[in-house]
Amino acid sequence: MKKFILNFLLFSFPIIFLFLLFILLLPTVPNDYSYKNNYLIKNAEKIEVLILGSSHSYYGINPSYFSFNAFNSAHVSQDLKYDLLIFNKFKNHLKNLNFVILPISYFTFFSLLEESIENWRTQYYNIYYLNKFVEIDKINIKGSIKSIIKYYILHKSNINVNQLGFNSRDMKKQNITKSFEITGKEAALRHTKDNFNNLILNKERLEQLLNHCIYSNIKVILFTPPALDFYTKNLNLHQLEIAEKTLREITKSYKNVSYYNLLNDKRFDKQDFYDADHVNYFGAKKLSNILNEIVHSNSP
Repeated sequence: MKKFILNFLLFSFPIIFLFLLFILLLPTVPNDYSYKNNYLIKNAEKIEVLILGSSHSYYGINPSYFSFNAFNSAHVSQDLKYDLLIFNKFKNHLKNLNFVILPISYFTFFSLLEESIENWRTQYYNIYYLNKFVEIDKINIKGSIKSIIKYYILHKSNINVNQLGFNSRDMKKQNITKSFEITGKEAALRHTKDNFNNLILNKERLEQLLNHCIYSNIKVILFTPPALDFYTKNLNLHQLEIAEKTLREITKSYKNVSYYNLLNDKRFDKQDFYDADHVNYFGAKKLSNILNEIVHSNSP
């Protein structure tokens, strides 16, 4: 029996050691989440325009084109829970914040990150924004190992955003591996929900954010991001109608909120898109300039 235990310990020790090493190393690997959190810690007082939201902001809004001190705090698949988390963490330090820009996409009111195929991203908020311990059951093991190897062995960066939080690296041109028609159908299907159970919760989270902003005299720009008709023609009209109705109710109730529907905006064409519902680098320039003008028009 003693021999069995000894052999078991000898066999399991390397595995346990690697497991512990993984747990300890992962939070030390710089990435977009740690970068944005650290930027906000150091620079929150300078920010005049805070950009929140999902990939439609992350890839779509470049603060470099704003004539105000702007920062992009969006992340891929970030839902309203985490928009609120980021805002709440730094709200007392955002001394000069005048505007929050937030996309309300087709899926925003109906989706939760925890229920999505990218629910592993929730762990990054716990690690980098909340300084919690790694929870192994929530980790994307394969992706995390790649990140550790990339940083510690290959000495390459896992940070994909520029200084102001915009991802300018991945989406400079159209995704040539799939047509707009394919990406449009796939995205519309992925973003269409079987039920609207999350509507009330997401609306409440948005209203919490808006209430904080109105208390601090901060204006909020809500917008529906542009998309190609390969995407929009595949949307569920009932879901779209409910989202639009909810937005009308919110804009009517909050005097500090302005809403702009850019979903079918004719200023955007195929040359501005990476896939059917994400603008590319050049489309982001156009979208950023439009939003900058909107901020100007809502400024005192």
